[in-house]
Amino acid sequence: MSALSHDIIKSLRNATGDVFHEIINIYINDALSIINEMESLIQGNNIEQLRHLVHTLKGSSRNVGALKIADLCAAFEAILKSALPCDTKHHARIIRLAYEETLPLLESYIVN
Repeated sequence: MSALSHDIIKSLRNATGDVFHEIINIYINDALSIINEMESLIQGNNIEQLRHLVHTLKGSSRNVGALKIADLCAAFEAILKSALPCDTKHHARIIRLAYEETLPLLESYIVN
């Protein structure tokens, strides 16, 4: 799966016009803040707030076409909802890596 859906990005650009770049910039900054907060919550073992942040990141990622991040968040959210033991640090690390993979792709839409 591609990290970014170019079709969703193009639709978003067409629908939002002049504010497209601002939307992408907000997503880039907010997603990084959420990932950092997720890692902090894992340290504090605050699973309910973690699940809420994962859900938030899933939705915003899907909206901007960052489907790899959205899919990873959906899987992590399902695990958190199940209350089964899991390596939360591992899941957060995978989401961060997907963000780092997606970031330059998103940034290329800002410059173009």
